[in-house]
Amino acid sequence: MTINSDVTIFNLRIGADRREKFYATRILGVSWYGSKGQVVSDTVRKGTAQCVIRIPYTAIVEGGKQYISEEEYKKLSDEDAERYWTIQRNAYIVRGQLEVADQWVFDTFSFQHGVILKETIEDLAKLRQHDEDFVTITEYADNTFRGTDRTKHWRVGGA
Repeated sequence: MTINSDVTIFNLRIGADRREKFYATRILGVSWYGSKGQVVSDTVRKGTAQCVIRIPYTAIVEGGKQYISEEEYKKLSDEDAERYWTIQRNAYIVRGQLEVADQWVFDTFSFQHGVILKETIEDLAKLRQHDEDFVTITEYADNTFRGTDRTKHWRVGGA
């Protein structure tokens, strides 16, 4: 597996007010592979993009957070959720490291350097249009049950 990137994953939680909230976790040393293409019909030309991300079992995770399954993550309180990360469909991964700070600062052409405030993460979906390095998770697989620590990983697919 070629290690070529760092990522920030945004785990989705539904608050007591039934609003979506996202908890950011930075993960260092992952494999990121993206491809672009086009589908052309008689009247329409549409761009397509796919991304495959492999997160090694031995990757460095912000704050020493531990991975737990999506089902277990749902059961956690908001306070406990700060100590864990998971992979979920319809959550987001951004290539690069985004940091939690006082305000969102971003270059409209690149998410690779930015600062985000937890209260403004709810607006993250609106920012998706700004960069190709922003992926909505559509599928994932936990490949950490067999093999050596060097080959164990989580595979994440998205567009």
